[in-house]
Amino acid sequence: MVKNKKMSKTSIAVIVLALLLVFSLVMGMTGAWFTDKKTPNAATSLTFGEVKLNVTATDFGKVTRVSNEAGVVAADIMPGDTISYDLSIDGASGSEPFWFAVVVNTTGTEADLSSGLNALTTADIKSWSGSAVPCAGSVVLNGGDYDNAYQNQTVTLTYTVVAVQKANVADETAALPFLKAAVAANQHADGSAIGA
Repeated sequence: MVKNKKMSKTSIAVIVLALLLVFSLVMGMTGAWFTDKKTPNAATSLTFGEVKLNVTATDFGKVTRVSNEAGVVAADIMPGDTISYDLSIDGASGSEPFWFAVVVNTTGTEADLSSGLNALTTADIKSWSGSAVPCAGSVVLNGGDYDNAYQNQTVTLTYTVVAVQKANVADETAALPFLKAAVAANQHADGSAIGA
């Protein structure tokens, strides 16, 4: 008889635990059905800004020679000549402020003529924040880089302005990798401009 009493206490405990388990499962499933979701009436629409350039060229492609013919050269270019450019960089209406650099590409010659033309450094980077920025520069076609193969050949220099937003780009050092990436995206492996 004692044995039956002990089993009945164990049986009661098992039954109570089973009922508690069933009750909690039913309540858990029932509670999962009571959900809610609301979207507020106010939504946030954001518009990205843009960088838009206006580039004006003045006194473009002037060739000067430092050797025995000082001053501006009207004749054909020679090894060692300097080809200058004078640009005005401005942002178009609605443009965000930007960092920029001028990139020079060559077409019509071998790749060695354009080597080193686009080795941008922080010194090449300028800033636009609302008014036109004059940008003068020059390219020297180093005579040691080519030989008689270039005699009577034509080279075309293309000047491209690459830009990156000023917002969240702290200074020239931070802008440099973005501008280099823009240059790389617009050049063939030999340094000539894509589309040229």
